[in-house]
Amino acid sequence: MDSFKCVECDKIFSTISNLSRHAKLIHNKGSTIKQVRCIICSAELISKKALEDHIDLVHNITIEKDTQTFDSFKDFKLWKETIEKQTSSLYVKNTGCKSGKTGGKITYFYCHRNGFYNARGDKKRNMKIAGSNKINGNCPSKMKVYEDIESKVTVEFTKTHVGHGIDLRRMKITREEKEDIARKLENKIPVEAILDDIRNSMNQKLERIHLITRQDIKNIKEEYNINSDGILNSNDVVSVNKWVEGLKNREDLRITDEEMIICENRKVLEKEAHVDNLRATSIRTEISKEEFQKECMQLINKASPEQYDNVLTLLRNTIDSSHLFPEANQEIVSRTLNMEPPNKKLKTQRYVSTKMKTSQKTSTTLRKPTQKKNVKVYQRVWF
Repeated sequence: MDSFKCVECDKIFSTISNLSRHAKLIHNKGSTIKQVRCIICSAELISKKALEDHIDLVHNITIEKDTQTFDSFKDFKLWKETIEKQTSSLYVKNTGCKSGKTGGKITYFYCHRNGFYNARGDKKRNMKIAGSNKINGNCPSKMKVYEDIESKVTVEFTKTHVGHGIDLRRMKITREEKEDIARKLENKIPVEAILDDIRNSMNQKLERIHLITRQDIKNIKEEYNINSDGILNSNDVVSVNKWVEGLKNREDLRITDEEMIICENRKVLEKEAHVDNLRATSIRTEISKEEFQKECMQLINKASPEQYDNVLTLLRNTIDSSHLFPEANQEIVSRTLNMEPPNKKLKTQRYVSTKMKTSQKTSTTLRKPTQKKNVKVYQRVWF
């Protein structure tokens, strides 16, 4: 059974309400319940205001505050998203809105690392690899938002975080980033292409979006109700054919050898108009015919055996075959065809296996076929 102790007179109460009533009537105090804990020294305090004073006076950490005004709650949300992205932090609403004295409403947004982890239910879920977001203490950073009856918004922003650092794994992908990914999924762009595009976009600052995973993409598909059917899998030749057929249905797009991009990592051909993650230019006026042929041959050599015929057919149908393969050297081909095969002087050998069968000895002879009848000659032609 839980018990609650008065810090003034050490009297024990069975409920919080009884303790609060006792504090008001006997000690003339609003509350004596130590419900706020300092994450630095584990000291327990009776309010968040007391925590701020404690951090400032005892730990010599200045609590920075700022005030902002906005014409609407929508403008505040845009500002909030910008602050969260700049500071790599999140501010969440733990409780509902409260009515203000002048008719408006007050909303509190706290740092999402603030608070204590409590397992819910008898069948406790496995802890996440990164652990709980809660630091089992109180972070003073918060936003107190007051919206008046004219929808004007005033924000008291406590900037200082205490008890935790910056951890991008605990951040969320922003609304704009989700919408951008959703548009790409709607346009049937391969998931691998989206992931590569995002990771290649990193400049100097690492952000949460650069740590995106396939599970994040899957969650976005479910959130925006995007059908998985038809989304290209760049390792699937069927998807490549589907992509090419989609281009054929568009009159404004015509694939030429100057617009072809060789994507070595995905072993498929992709269009810069659809996939902007490819940093190689699609305008190949400066590339020589020999270099273009070399890249095409590299693509074919990297294809798996089951994909070879499909990729080769795709290349032939997409661009002029005269630009794809170099012309054969007739002298080398003729000399290669007239060479004697290396297995021409193969000697016949005999292998004998003897088994007992119903008290009679029988022998089975296995012979390699002679060259004239069954020896197959393989020829390789090098271009």
